[in-house]
Amino acid sequence: MVSITVIWLLMNLAVSFPLCFSIAAFISNKTLISVSLVDLLYRDAIIYLYLLCCTGSAGFIHCLLKEESLSFTASAAYAGCVMFFVDNLCISLTLSGGIRLLSLIRNSEVRLLGPENEAIIKIRIISILFSSTFQVVMIFGFNTNSGLFHMYHEGETKSNLIEAQSNKFKMIYLICPVLTATVNAALQLFIFKLRKKLNQVAPIFLVEPIQVIPTQPFSLSVWSVIGFPLVILFSVFSSFLSRENRLVFIYPIQITTLSVVLPLLIINNNKPLKHHFMTNYIRPITDNLELCYCSVFRTITTLIGKEP
Repeated sequence: MVSITVIWLLMNLAVSFPLCFSIAAFISNKTLISVSLVDLLYRDAIIYLYLLCCTGSAGFIHCLLKEESLSFTASAAYAGCVMFFVDNLCISLTLSGGIRLLSLIRNSEVRLLGPENEAIIKIRIISILFSSTFQVVMIFGFNTNSGLFHMYHEGETKSNLIEAQSNKFKMIYLICPVLTATVNAALQLFIFKLRKKLNQVAPIFLVEPIQVIPTQPFSLSVWSVIGFPLVILFSVFSSFLSRENRLVFIYPIQITTLSVVLPLLIINNNKPLKHHFMTNYIRPITDNLELCYCSVFRTITTLIGKEP
């Protein structure tokens, strides 16, 4: 079972790379006029997401192959890197959701920290500094490691609820995912109300009523964005299971959801992005397979024709 789980985790990363790369490349290839700060934040979020899955998978595979708890240094390194990418991912998604919400409320584009190319660099620096400082303060200031640290380091783990009861500072780790889910849920609610309002107003001015849907000039759907923090928050509930069940079954499912399912949903829900993915990744594969099939079929037909 361990071997199957290891192969499962490695396959996730192999499949996830072209999916995440396609999304990031699609955003990077947008024209300078059409690209927005939100697009750049989404691109960073996709990169953080893939690095998060790589780091988490490396730690899980290490535990599975060793068949026992890891050393303090290795556990702290894996857990620290995972939380670092989680924090950066949540910051990118929170800012992108907040900017979209403010833009809709004000009915105009919100500029944050200057032009897009300068703003994204400033945000990356602030995000990295915040995430790094946060980890240092939590570990050395409050003597609190993330939940995954105990999963890596201890043979018999406790649930996050029990750990939070013994150390209340542990709940601070949930602030970023909860804030991300809240901001983007508020954005979705506002879009729903706006769409409903526009659909009610439209028939007054038109002979035949039509459905009026606000344009979505951004790369990722809101529901896809909400899915990221929700999957991360699910770790709190899965912590009640045994360490073995989490390593062999629960965590691979979470990695699959984050690295494969959510990127596929993002690609499928965005028509230009889906066309970009199909043209650059799927069609070359199908064309080569079709070419190989035709070559093999032609060879077999020729050999059969030569038989007496």
